[in-house]
Amino acid sequence: NEFEASLDFTPEKMADAKLSARVDMASVDVNSEKFEKTLTGASWFNIKQYPFASFQTTSARQTGGKRAIFTGDMTFLGRTAPLVIDVKFNGGGVNILTSSYTIGFEAHSIFKRSDFGLDRFIPAIGDEIELEIHAEFKRQ
Repeated sequence: NEFEASLDFTPEKMADAKLSARVDMASVDVNSEKFEKTLTGASWFNIKQYPFASFQTTSARQTGGKRAIFTGDMTFLGRTAPLVIDVKFNGGGVNILTSSYTIGFEAHSIFKRSDFGLDRFIPAIGDEIELEIHAEFKRQ
């Protein structure tokens, strides 16, 4: 539930886009307090040693229309590995609730948790993690 992200983006120059994001791993919300304590504990996310996960783009390229591929480095559990994110620009305009120009995106990626040392219970629990992101950014 707790994260921060910034995006430097111009629709006409999507290849110049820069994204950085940081997630507070203590804010994991799975609708079960007991399971959240398990996930944030030393056997899984180990939030005392690794309180944040992050992503930083290293490149972006437009793949057609309103789509792009963001390539970057994800850091999770103290390990950094490449991550490719498929991004769709949903559009932008003045938000009538905030009076701020706002742009919307959706994004998808798949990575292996074992790439970050989280290989507990594989194959009983799957190795592939699918990220689904829906985000809005306000113009600064």
